[in-house]
Amino acid sequence: MLPNGRHGAVYRLSTAVRRHPQRIRDSLYTLVDELRSGAINPLVAQQVPLEKAAEAHRLVEDRGVAGKIVLVP
Repeated sequence: MLPNGRHGAVYRLSTAVRRHPQRIRDSLYTLVDELRSGAINPLVAQQVPLEKAAEAHRLVEDRGVAGKIVLVP
């Protein structure tokens, strides 16, 4: 349980997909629907070209950004 009274779940995706494929599929559909509707709005810190993925990884490792790094193909 989170401090604000909400609940969250953490799981290793590679394992969960093998054990509970339908549950993971349903969760991903829910996530995409909530993103589309604006129910959740992740903070995007930077968009980085895919060819600079190593640089993006360093930013995350160094905690040099607040928010998500989006790799753009």
